[in-house]
Amino acid sequence: MGPERKDLPPLAWLYFPPLAALVVLAADLFNWPVVCEIMLRRDAQGGGVLEWATPLILLPGIGGGAVALRHLGGHPRQALIRSWIAAWILVCCYFAGEEINWGQWLFGWQTPEAFLRFNDQQEMNLHNMSNFLDQTPRAFIEAFIFFLGLMAPLWRRVTGRTLHETGIWAWLLPTHVGMVTALIWSAAQLTDWSGVTMDCLFNDSELREFYIATFLSLYLLSIWRRARRFAR
Repeated sequence: MGPERKDLPPLAWLYFPPLAALVVLAADLFNWPVVCEIMLRRDAQGGGVLEWATPLILLPGIGGGAVALRHLGGHPRQALIRSWIAAWILVCCYFAGEEINWGQWLFGWQTPEAFLRFNDQQEMNLHNMSNFLDQTPRAFIEAFIFFLGLMAPLWRRVTGRTLHETGIWAWLLPTHVGMVTALIWSAAQLTDWSGVTMDCLFNDSELREFYIATFLSLYLLSIWRRARRFAR
């Protein structure tokens, strides 16, 4: 039995992820500019639904990953697996922290002098200070989502292959639960690359960032769900 049989329920990975994209597409189709504004408003204007939902949706994944570390303590290759999970937890913490400018949104802190000098938007975050802290990690994560989150599970389904339940790849590779989210993100990214213009911007960066966060959270929650059963 592959690990997919012990994975997250369809409500989490099949039915929930498309909702945001469907709202944005409906707002574009039926010309609802107010809905577009509510969904995609930037943080400079108080933040829209997706701006706030992105850090929030990372929290379950961070918590699930932390609990999974304890459950997987007895796995024969625990050091590599635990290091891998811990690395993704840190990625999600960095992502969430950057999204809320490390509390500046919530508490209204003044931007420190160092950030005012080097930050493109004069905010308290790191990703606007250097491409190495923005484009480089983003490119790695996007490649991870497309190749290992979408194409690899699709290839396994087409060829009838499964991840061995106790094998190390079952813990390192995303399972099928990320495919829907990865597909939506890929569609939004391809729309952005194609230069197609839409009134409500299905290719908007806020929507793409939301689906990156959703994928990462589902990935860690999937590991937690399977690790919990593995530990029994």
